[in-house]
Amino acid sequence: MLGPMPSKGKRKKGGSASGGESPSQTNSEKQKKKQAKIDTTQPKLDSFLEMETGAGVGIPSPEKAKSTNDNPIFIAILDMQKTMERMFTKIEVLLAEKVEINATNIRDLQTGSDFNGNIVETLQKDNDSLKLRCDMYEGRIIRLEKQLAATNEKVLDLTSRSMRNNLLFEGLPEVKDEKSEQTEGIVRDFVFDELKIQESDMGKIQFDGIHRTGPKGTKPRTIVARFNPRKGKDLVLRNTKNLDPKYKINEQFPPEIAERRKALLPLRREMKLKGHRVNISYDKLIVNGKQYYPPTATPGVTHADAKLDDDTRKKIKITHSGQTTTEGSVFQGHVSKIKDPELIEPALFKLYENISIAQATHNIWAFRGTLNGKLFENHKDDGEHSASFKMLELMRLKNIENCLVIVSRWKGGGDLGPTRFECIKEAATRALRQACLIA
Repeated sequence: MLGPMPSKGKRKKGGSASGGESPSQTNSEKQKKKQAKIDTTQPKLDSFLEMETGAGVGIPSPEKAKSTNDNPIFIAILDMQKTMERMFTKIEVLLAEKVEINATNIRDLQTGSDFNGNIVETLQKDNDSLKLRCDMYEGRIIRLEKQLAATNEKVLDLTSRSMRNNLLFEGLPEVKDEKSEQTEGIVRDFVFDELKIQESDMGKIQFDGIHRTGPKGTKPRTIVARFNPRKGKDLVLRNTKNLDPKYKINEQFPPEIAERRKALLPLRREMKLKGHRVNISYDKLIVNGKQYYPPTATPGVTHADAKLDDDTRKKIKITHSGQTTTEGSVFQGHVSKIKDPELIEPALFKLYENISIAQATHNIWAFRGTLNGKLFENHKDDGEHSASFKMLELMRLKNIENCLVIVSRWKGGGDLGPTRFECIKEAATRALRQACLIA
């Protein structure tokens, strides 16, 4: 009888079904393979760490590793982490230093920008201050020019008065080393012989002084004769109609007045040809008993008034307010209804024909009109700082356009301070009301 068949068992891993390797042999082979793998990895890891840190890392052999912390791969990773932390720390320090440097540079730039801004602001203030000074000096110069012109006219008038009894004789013969008595005799003989004055009237001709003027030359010099009394001079002038054209007898005037009179001669001839009764009195042309103003210029005024021709004069109408006095200062307002800025200057010229207004301490004006279809504003202090702008503000408040407002101030007494602005605005308001521009 056959015995029982042996059961079929599963084949163990690493062995054969029939008698494979023993367990001790299998474990020994596994340890060898593991050690070979470690030996292959160790040089690569050391080389990598040496490249990153500049030094090799000693890794204990597997025989000495008794725990997870002694695992060579784990230790290598920890060392790499520490190395990277040191590198990051250095990077952070470098970045912090760079950030601080950049922040310092930014602060320096901001400081420099603030400094430059302060410089610009200071320069702007200085420029504004200089502009104010220029405006002030311009006003002073204008006033000084007015005063100088007025003073010159007074000097000319006084000089002319000192010459009012004088006559100039031209073309009378001159003797060698002529004395004053001889000169007087020459004049008396000339008056009697050439002007046909009666001998009975010769006693009226008396002289306070008589002399020749100008450098000696080939021609006889002019004789200046001062008559006393004046009736002797008038007698000679009345008889000049009998004078030979080779001789000349004229009244004596200062050179400036003589030039003005000379400029009027062509116009006098023209008026005579038209049948008018014409004569020249001092520096004025008198036509039919009234002073005549040429269309392009007025005798005795500045050349700038030539802009004020007859057509422009007719266009410009000026309304005046009454005068008011505050602590010695006199204020008066004036209004001209014009809309073209080109008429500002002619309007001022016309206003300054009034000598009293022209000699005012300040003539402050403000204008609102039209230029190229748009609102145009302008103003001038004439030395009264900020006053014209306050007048312009008044015009804006009252909605006044196409108008020139002027306020004249004759300064007197003490300093009014800010009160002067109220006086100026009141004068402007009175003139606007007078011109029916406000109620």
